[in-house]
Amino acid sequence: MSSSPLPWLASPSYLPLKNWTAVATLFGVLVSLNLLGKIIRSTVLVPKLTIKDDLPKVGLRRADGKIRGRAVVCGGSVAGLSAAAVCADHFESVLIIEAEGSPDKLGMDRPKATEFRTMEDGPNTLRTPIPLRKRLIQYLALHGNSSCLVEDPSLLHTPTSLLPRIWPMRNLRASKAISKPPASRGGLFWMVVSLPLSTPSRTTAHTNTKVVDPVISFVPSTFVLSFSNKLTPEVFTTRDPRTPIGLSVSREAFETLLRRLVVKSRPNISFITGTVDGFKRQAHDNRHLSAVTVRDQEEQPATFIVDATGPAQSSYHKWLKNSGFDLPASLQDEYDPCLSYAQSVYTLPDKLLPEIEKLFIHGLTPGSVWSNAPEPSTGEARMLYMYWTEDSNRLMIVCGGWGATKEQRPHGIDEIREYTKSLRNAEATPQWIFKLYDLLEQLGEECSPWFADYHPGKMSLIKYHEAPQGTLPSNWVAMGDAIVKLNPIYGQGCGKAMMDVVTLDSLLRHVPSQQDLPLDFSEKFFQKTIARTGGMWDGNKANDYGFPTTHPAKGETLEVNAFARAFGRNFLYAGLQSHKVQTTFMHITAGLVPRTDAFAPSILIRVAWQWLKELTNQRRA
Repeated sequence: MSSSPLPWLASPSYLPLKNWTAVATLFGVLVSLNLLGKIIRSTVLVPKLTIKDDLPKVGLRRADGKIRGRAVVCGGSVAGLSAAAVCADHFESVLIIEAEGSPDKLGMDRPKATEFRTMEDGPNTLRTPIPLRKRLIQYLALHGNSSCLVEDPSLLHTPTSLLPRIWPMRNLRASKAISKPPASRGGLFWMVVSLPLSTPSRTTAHTNTKVVDPVISFVPSTFVLSFSNKLTPEVFTTRDPRTPIGLSVSREAFETLLRRLVVKSRPNISFITGTVDGFKRQAHDNRHLSAVTVRDQEEQPATFIVDATGPAQSSYHKWLKNSGFDLPASLQDEYDPCLSYAQSVYTLPDKLLPEIEKLFIHGLTPGSVWSNAPEPSTGEARMLYMYWTEDSNRLMIVCGGWGATKEQRPHGIDEIREYTKSLRNAEATPQWIFKLYDLLEQLGEECSPWFADYHPGKMSLIKYHEAPQGTLPSNWVAMGDAIVKLNPIYGQGCGKAMMDVVTLDSLLRHVPSQQDLPLDFSEKFFQKTIARTGGMWDGNKANDYGFPTTHPAKGETLEVNAFARAFGRNFLYAGLQSHKVQTTFMHITAGLVPRTDAFAPSILIRVAWQWLKELTNQRRA
């Protein structure tokens, strides 16, 4: 009779009873700790650090009627339009004041054509767009908006989908089609939503559905990443069902969509064009604002005020101070990443799509981003991003980086090709990229290329959550960039604004309709939203501080957040190899799971293993 190499497996009596008791006790402790962790996560961390529990309530009718009076929203871009929609559910009426008026139908129709100006750049004659909204430098840029907007690609009616919560999708009156692309495309699927605009219809190459511009694509939020070409990205052959869905669209089309939805779904919202130049304090209550003053126009009475005017952060710098609210200068945290980049946009003609699809089998798919991101530790600070959206079949190529010179912001395919070859470890660049360059060069003007340089300037956080008690007006909040201007290269601005909007809705739901806003309403809002979005600022800053050309905030050095920078980078490295890590990253950035999920044992083990491999490779080098 053969004996077992592990006799205690075959015979429980092999271990003394006290050892089995110890094992059982240890198992019980581990189970208890796991249960305790789940309870703390669901009851404390999720409500405090995410918008998940608040999302299902957005758009629901108030039980006790609307709050008396009018909300005034300063700013009519993404944050302003979304905030106005939420305010319209809580207040009797809403007024949007925007500095740049729309030429027709309140911006509900997308311009039939974009105006351009030409400029000479060495041997090239370049076309640069003149955006309808001149105050938005990225108005014509392509956006990969946060997956908190839409998560379910089939019906768009899940508790964690924001767009249909704010705006019932029936208001789109749009044709919809769900399609699965060929298996060679990685099994990804997407959805196309169209607006009934006046432009001619066309047939998409992917859904065979008649649609009209703008086209909004809902696609899995999966990024194809490499870092200075140091790692070969893994293109997943199947889609993880947990991967959140992002919104692939140009800013121009997204704003057109929001404007149409605002007007169609909220009849108690009105618009005026004007420049806000301040607030008026209430005479009998110095904690309340009573009106918004508009240059060369009548002041606009307000029960509640939202500042969504963007990165100028005028409430902090001018309007609150001029109305008697003296906020300390220490509330501003500001640094300069010295970032600049060139954006090249090509409209892909239908005849080119079959060839493009062949190239993109192992790379870019509609709505996804292919990125060669710079790795600070290698000394490379330049980037290369490619983004293809079904919004007019446009392909965007972004070149530049931290401390980039004019020569490092190429214009034209010939310059972009040489730029790509000059990147670190250029020999690892996929060959389909150069074949794509050749196709675009052959077509030339048929792709209607245009170019634009961007210099985002300084990043800024106004720490309203640290304002001394009683120094903020109780019936005022700021939203989106008016609180924090994030580095646009990370693509988190719209998602951050939406998280602010959900937070605002959750607080307004606790205000009885027959009462004034509580004196601490503004303070509660900023404390709640910074807990949910502050990680974006910290993460952006940590990564930007990895580049020596960055000018740090006052009193800081570039060594600040060095551990967070290293952990975050290895987190992304691990995400290239693991669906679970990548999906966790996407959900964290969308505000759907707490940031502490990055330290879950199953995630932490993968990140630690990746980190160990990186340290080993560095020592060998």
